[in-house]
Amino acid sequence: MNNITSLILSGGFGTRLKSVWSSAPKVMATVNGDYFLSYLLNQLVHANINNLILCVGYLSEQIELVYKNKYQNLKISYSNESNPLGTGGAVFNALPLINSKYVLVMNGDSYCNVNIQNFYSWHIQKNARASIVLTHSKEIKRYGQIDLNQDESIQAFYEKKQSKQSSGLINAGIYIFNVDLLKEISYKIPCSLEYDIFPKLIENNFYGYQTQTDFIDIGTPESYAQAKTFFQGIK
Repeated sequence: MNNITSLILSGGFGTRLKSVWSSAPKVMATVNGDYFLSYLLNQLVHANINNLILCVGYLSEQIELVYKNKYQNLKISYSNESNPLGTGGAVFNALPLINSKYVLVMNGDSYCNVNIQNFYSWHIQKNARASIVLTHSKEIKRYGQIDLNQDESIQAFYEKKQSKQSSGLINAGIYIFNVDLLKEISYKIPCSLEYDIFPKLIENNFYGYQTQTDFIDIGTPESYAQAKTFFQGIK
């Protein structure tokens, strides 16, 4: 996996979590004695990925103090934002640090127990320029819905309030982009991957990788409380 750089969006304020976690960035929330970020890093280690960029902002010094420049076989660098850039802006801000053909982007506040090596191989086989991990969920109204064409290319995004179904495919917060594609996209900062960038990629070799794997988002006190059970046995 030498031709891909991983990037984790770690700059969120965690506003909805402040009633239960307010002393550190959201990615540093603890679950069963480990930082949430460590579960994501372990997933990258298991996929034999070597290079990681952490997109940081809010209380970034706490992240750098713990992880420094290395985690097991992962070499870590940091892309700092002095002002919130949004999920899309954070990715574009980190582009100068990326020297690989592909970049794997992960949300720092969610976890999908997908095999990243299989996802990467599928992306290559599809000749995709952008791919997104999708998982089946019964909570469409919380996450929004994604529809696919028969060839697994992405047909449409439906945001949380637009979906009329109770279950379906949702965004699992893991993406692969061809770096040359990101360099071609016009954008303004701040911007959102979900709202500003993904709609521009439809009909541009943008595919959805379907899984049935477990998924959790720790963005609310309720889901954060569920993480303890979710991560039992996951390392």
